[in-house]
Amino acid sequence: MKNNKLIAEFMGMEDHQEMGEYVTPNYHSSWDWLMPVVEKIESDERYDVDILQNGTRIRDQYQKEIVNNIPDISFDKKIDHTYDAVVNFIKHLKNYMSTENNKLIAEFMGVEEAYNPNGNDWVLKSTIPDAYGDTDILESCKDNELQYYSSWDWLMPVVEVCLIGEAEQSEEISNTLIKNIYEGICNQDISFAYKSVIQFINYKNK
Repeated sequence: MKNNKLIAEFMGMEDHQEMGEYVTPNYHSSWDWLMPVVEKIESDERYDVDILQNGTRIRDQYQKEIVNNIPDISFDKKIDHTYDAVVNFIKHLKNYMSTENNKLIAEFMGVEEAYNPNGNDWVLKSTIPDAYGDTDILESCKDNELQYYSSWDWLMPVVEVCLIGEAEQSEEISNTLIKNIYEGICNQDISFAYKSVIQFINYKNK
């Protein structure tokens, strides 16, 4: 099941490997599988999971509901609505992280967030100020239009910046972060390349 794979990745069990052996995930049908996921969510003090008789809700530290399937009446068992809530929470978290990581890359690339009457735009500005000390806006886009995670045309310029001074990096960084970037490019795996770029930028920002 696709959603079981999503949960497995959230749990750090990619390809459903555990202790070197392949296992079939049963998050949808076994409390022994599902409860550790709930516990992992609650281990982050920002989130609270309420499993009730007729539905499950997950709220943040400000009591804002992230997931609430209590109004739904399509669940036969408690594990069904708990599983549904967990899946939707992970999807929400994944989407949030994609947005935050895109912003991280934008800032790394010298893109600035600017205000306009329609909301916040990410704008690419020239680096040379004009006679008035201003920099020209070359292009702009909304948060959800940053495409570093899905477009090689967006990601490759970032890769090029990451690889500047590559020869001067330590052996450890060359054999881990830099190697992973190259691996993502060579395998044409944009998701892996994107994650590797994020790891490199986080390292540079320390």
